[in-house]
Amino acid sequence: MSNSFLLEYDLESLSKAIYSITSWFPNRRFLGIVDKLNRDFINNESKILGTTKIDSYSKFVDFYKKAIEYYIPEYPKEDFPIDTGNVRFYSNDRFHKIFIGNGNEDTYETSFVIESLVHDFKKFKEIWYEILEYEDLIISSLEPFKSEFTQENFECPPESYFNFIYQNHDLFYDNELAQYFKTFKSNNAELYPLFTPVNNFPIFLPVMKDCFMERIESEIEESKFEESIWLSFWSRLNCNFTKFFEREGNSFYNLRLINKEAKEKIDLKNTLAFLNEDRLIVLEPSQNKISDHLKKGIIDNTYQIAGLCQDGEVRGFEFKSQSNIIFVGVETKSISPNITKTFLFGDDDDEYVLNASSIIGIINNANSIKEIVDFFIAYNNNQDRIMSFSNGDALFRMWQSSNQMINDGALNVNMAFLPYESVHYNMETFDKIVLNYPFEIGGEFYNIHGWKIVDREQTDLSLISKAHLGSIDIFSENHKKLYIGSYILF
Repeated sequence: MSNSFLLEYDLESLSKAIYSITSWFPNRRFLGIVDKLNRDFINNESKILGTTKIDSYSKFVDFYKKAIEYYIPEYPKEDFPIDTGNVRFYSNDRFHKIFIGNGNEDTYETSFVIESLVHDFKKFKEIWYEILEYEDLIISSLEPFKSEFTQENFECPPESYFNFIYQNHDLFYDNELAQYFKTFKSNNAELYPLFTPVNNFPIFLPVMKDCFMERIESEIEESKFEESIWLSFWSRLNCNFTKFFEREGNSFYNLRLINKEAKEKIDLKNTLAFLNEDRLIVLEPSQNKISDHLKKGIIDNTYQIAGLCQDGEVRGFEFKSQSNIIFVGVETKSISPNITKTFLFGDDDDEYVLNASSIIGIINNANSIKEIVDFFIAYNNNQDRIMSFSNGDALFRMWQSSNQMINDGALNVNMAFLPYESVHYNMETFDKIVLNYPFEIGGEFYNIHGWKIVDREQTDLSLISKAHLGSIDIFSENHKKLYIGSYILF
């Protein structure tokens, strides 16, 4: 059977039927089927001149049976989680429900990079806000039906779901976004348009944020783009750890080296260091590394080192004796999750390079800057072979949840991280807090990653400020919340 059966149908009702099938919760994991159905509809839009309307559930079921006969045999499901409305992202003074279960590895982390970029390059800001509003609209509209799927097979959506899509299909049109992405062509050949080219029918393809990131990168001068990516790391540190710490480690952005004898000053743009006691982790651009000569001077204590700390103040430090210093490369090109990235493959001879979203993930999930230093030291000392198809922050979270040990055995092991581990972790984090976290309040709660989430039997949710500004115990009952605790506002 060929896809010519699509030509029999009325175009608009066919659009509604396809959107019903591709957006239905369990069907989203079957990317092969969804992509083929969407692509066939897009490619044949101008040829579909049929008169058969899919305007009842019985006709929809008949169409579905034809569709699965053609599409289902070839394509297995992917193992990414299904978005049901729990994941939130704060922007433009409110939380938005966003898609992260879309077949990409680091959509959530990349959203923080975009948020920083649009404040540096304001011409992108309104489109970014429109994308977030659009995703929130789709997720919120479909969320009431999430309890109606009970299995994980590709299936025909229930009658109530089809009827909702059929009657409310206009909700998912967005002419502004359709025009913005009209000429966009991804470097990922597997992607297709987000709206149909002729009538701007909505296509369920929840990678709009990822496509936006790809387009931004293509339109910003390379050097300015790289500077903004590094600034996004500092921005996350500034949000999560808002003060300078005596014992728990500190960060230094855009390092300045000051020769102790000659007093010569050398600025190292696009660098970030994490310091705890006599241990220093220096992040450097993988494409423009610090010279070996300067690295040797840093290791030999030739320089005083200064930089912008996470609290917004410039400070300096120097080592008086031998210290533990590690340099880590950071890749800041091809940020979009649409673009294939290099993940960790740990051999002794391999250079340790992380992509930008991995750095965001580590900063967001760390409970202190000291913990970031501890992790890089542990990884540097690790002798195991690590093979990862997940984002680099997945290893950090594994280490964090394993009492800060990568391998506590006597023998070296091969460790594997499967795809979507970062996505699953992010989804599980929001699943735990969604019923009790005060999303509706904003204020000091706007930054979820500024809080350490603590399990306590006596409360529904307990939060401790990572900057030691206080703690909050939350008690929930009948959709009401009681907050008990202290928080220092400044």
